Amino acid sequence: MTWYELEILALDSSISTFYPISLQNRSDENAGFDVFCSTDVSVEKTVQFIPFGIAARLIKVVSSEHGDVKTDSHFLLMPRSSIYKSGLVMANSTGVIDKSYRGELKAPVWSMTEASTTKKGERLFQIVAPDMGWIRHVHLVDSLPETERGAGGFGSTGK
Repeated sequence: MTWYELEILALDSSISTFYPISLQNRSDENAGFDVFCSTDVSVEKTVQFIPFGIAARLIKVVSSEHGDVKTDSHFLLMPRSSIYKSGLVMANSTGVIDKSYRGELKAPVWSMTEASTTKKGERLFQIVAPDMGWIRHVHLVDSLPETERGAGGFGSTGK
């Protein structure tokens, strides 16, 4: 049996209050885990970033009769189906988050209307396992293991 664990590190203490409620109301049938906007952002027809105030680590767990084998996994940041109500479009359609990335999660978006505003605490995006697998456990953590890449994001590994 294969499943996933998600570790969430709150980089903004005010955003951490949203996650205990999210953990309690989570269904085993959900394909993704919702993330919260960490601040109000006014978005126009040019690309802007919505910050989430968190870093995250996804761990793939393969269970067998000999025990669990855990390995870090990349994951996807995808729009929730209800994002259409906001007038926003994710600029890169799907965010592929490398397993070594430890920086703040954020989404590049643009507005289909003249201007859209996201509100702190709003859920527009979700973390999804790469194979749409079950994210069985979600934990708030005090730290994440360091990696060589660290917090470098959005093209930092390319030339």
